[in-house]
Parts: sequence; structure tokens; C-alpha cells
Amino acid sequence: MFDYFKDGFWHGIAYWIYHFQTLVAGIFALLAAWWTVINIQKQIKQAEEFRNEDKHTKNIASRAGMARALSVIADYNNSCMNLAIELYQHYKNNNNHVRGFTGELIDYPQESYDKIQSVVEYADREDAKILLDYISFSQIQESRMRELANLANVTPRRIITEWNCYSYIYDALRAKKATDRLFDYARNQIDNIGDYCSADDALNTLFVGWSEVIEGDNELIEYIRGKWPPKPISESETH
Repeated sequence: MFDYFKDGFWHGIAYWIYHFQTLVAGIFALLAAWWTVINIQKQIKQAEEFRNEDKHTKNIASRAGMARALSVIADYNNSCMNLAIELYQHYKNNNNHVRGFTGELIDYPQESYDKIQSVVEYADREDAKILLDYISFSQIQESRMRELANLANVTPRRIITEWNCYSYIYDALRAKKATDRLFDYARNQIDNIGDYCSADDALNTLFVGWSEVIEGDNELIEYIRGKWPPKPISESETH
């Protein structure tokens, strides 16, 4: 190999390239391919970072007004709880039947739930699943509670048991605490939606707002404890 350079360095280089041009071309092709791959990977990474940053920015922006929507929904949640509690009181005070029961329920806040729906597009995958479950459950509950509010006019007449009363109260509590868990997320105080509160915290909500009905009712308390924390509605849940 060194014989190539006996007539001078550049002569040797030229001679070496001439005789090994295929190898040289292959080396340069490999280097060019490597450089191309590195640049493509860099561009992909930058594009992914941009998309993530853009989605994060839009996610934060989409939460604007979400807290206000949740406040309206919270009023509806309280109306549902009041209706469920009134039914249970009527049931206990009238020899375990609901004949003659009438109740009031404020209108379902569709616009507020639509606001929550608008956040789903830019939410993280797990947060989006939680928000969709939140909306789906509210729609199911609205149908059940609306029937309660018109119980006197339902045909054929509904048979309501104590366990039915428990389920209505549980559903109202679930909806209420599901709303509560979204407030910090709505205010951008946390990046992702937190877990449900503990069963003790959930029951404390009942004791604070409706102690005259709940206190001492061990069966109802155990019913709620047994079903807490709530499961997504995609997982079959019977009352």
C-alpha cells in the first residue's frame, strides 16, 4: 500500500482512489446515508416536539371557561342529589312505597357539557377517556333522574325498592364527586385529571349536606363504600 506514495503523497492518494473507487464511493454513500438519517430523525423529533407543544398549548386554551361550566354542572349535580334524597325520605316516611311522590329537577345543562366535550380533542389519552366517561354517565343519569322527577306520571307505575333509592343517591354522589375532581384540571393547576376521592371523603360530602338522612343509615353507608371508587361505565356496573 505504501508503494502508492513513493512518487508523492497526492500521487498516492490519486492512485489509491483510482484503484479503490468502488470502495470509496461505498464509504461516501454510507456516510451520506448516515447523515441523511441523522437529519431526518432530528426533523422528526423537532416536529413531534412542536406537535406536543402545540397540543399542550391548545389543551390549556381549551380549558378556558371549563371551570364556569363545571360550576353550572355542580348546581345540576346538587339538584339530582336533592331529588334522590327526597325520594328516599318519601320512601321511608310512607311505609316503603313512593306513591304520590313528586320532585323537581333543574334542566340538564347541555351547553356546559358541550364545553367539557370540546376539551376532549386536545386532552391526553387518559384524560380524554375520563372526560368522555364523565359525559356519558351524565347522560345516563339524566334519563334516570328525569324519570324520578315525573314518577307520578310514569306508566306503568314503577316499583321502587330501598336498593333503588340507594342507587339513585350513589349515582348523584358519583356525579357530584366526578365534577369536583375536574376543577383543579379546569383551572390548569394540574396537568392531568386526578383520581376519585376516598370513600370517607365522598361520604363526608353526604354528611355535610344531607346529614339528617344519611346519619345512622349504616346500610346506605356500606352500599356506597362497597361501590367506591366508581368504575368507568364501560365496565359493567350493576346497582
